[in-house]
Amino acid sequence: MKKSKSLIFLLFLSVFSLISCEEEEDDTSWDCANGTCVEVFSSFGLFSSRSNCESECGGSNNTLGKVSFYTQSDLGCGNITVFLQGVGSDVITGFYPNGFSGCDQNANANFNVPKGSYTYTAECDGYTWPERTITVGNCTGVQLTN
Repeated sequence: MKKSKSLIFLLFLSVFSLISCEEEEDDTSWDCANGTCVEVFSSFGLFSSRSNCESECGGSNNTLGKVSFYTQSDLGCGNITVFLQGVGSDVITGFYPNGFSGCDQNANANFNVPKGSYTYTAECDGYTWPERTITVGNCTGVQLTN
């Protein structure tokens, strides 16, 4: 009985070792955050490898741009959710009465994306902005009005 328990235990260890040695599917991708490559544990990153990210994220070959959506006044409909085609969404939580104050301001809806053309829509309580196309450069500001 003792030998059969030992054999079962050894068999279990062998099977467990084989299972744990199997190669897992790699869903890692990379995104650029403030000039630094960040590993994303999903397939939703902008770059499939760290070297691609590093070549695009910093230096003179930087093809990443920023777009920042803002308002100059309280539009009376609460926070505004901006949807950027193929990227996702972010929320405008405040306004800048003196106009665009630069990319990455806390109250803006901010996106770091490869430079190029994108469509966006936005919505808040009781109002929807129609789909429009913008061109993203180094730092592009988009003012929403109603």
